[in-house]
Amino acid sequence: MKSFLLATLLLSATVATAAPITIQRPYSHPTAAPGVPAVGFVTLSNPGPAPDRLIAASSPLAERIEIHQTLMQDGVMKMRAQPDGVALPVGGTVALAPGGLHLMLFGLRQLLVEGQTLPVTLRFERAGSVEVRFKVEPRAAASAEEPHSHQHH
Repeated sequence: MKSFLLATLLLSATVATAAPITIQRPYSHPTAAPGVPAVGFVTLSNPGPAPDRLIAASSPLAERIEIHQTLMQDGVMKMRAQPDGVALPVGGTVALAPGGLHLMLFGLRQLLVEGQTLPVTLRFERAGSVEVRFKVEPRAAASAEEPHSHQHH
């Protein structure tokens, strides 16, 4: 029964927890063509008593997922893998959002289509692993709700 309730929570909610990490608004965008990597965005909060770290992610729909950071360097936007993951300080919130930290999904086994969900397992250094359903949303709908955008100054 407990497993059923947890599965129901993960399938129907936009908030999940990997004790004590809170996972909010996981989403992705439709993919344009085969071979094009997908992106994943999510907000992670750590209300717990100790720092934690997002160290990896995986999905049955992708060969691999990397944590990336988008940076402006000499007027050129570049992405860099973050092999050490993402630090989650005590009481802190980290947004994986367009123009900053994000998940890159490589080797997709199918195109991502608006309205579907993408199963992703997030692995934390202390909190362990949790499966989260990333909602596939059109770029315009997600951008209207995001505090960060692709605008560059």
